[in-house]
Amino acid sequence: YIAYLEPFFSFGLGMAKTESKNYFTFFPGIGIRAFFREWVSMKLEFRDYLYSETYESRAAGGGEATALRNNYAVVLSLSFWLPKMPR
Repeated sequence: YIAYLEPFFSFGLGMAKTESKNYFTFFPGIGIRAFFREWVSMKLEFRDYLYSETYESRAAGGGEATALRNNYAVVLSLSFWLPKMPR
């Protein structure tokens, strides 16, 4: 018994919402999908959501500062595919 493995890279754009503002974000990701039968598969993916956040600095002088923020996500999903059509 051998499972078919499919590694992949992903990239996407979206919105990140914090307590005070919304920010545009992008994510690079890497993952692998394993097909156990022709109609069932499992996907494991790691994503890093990145955005540049502005905040009030607590350092002497105050003012606004920016920082690159990372939010990590690990996704595990199970997919059921429709069977192939007969020939």
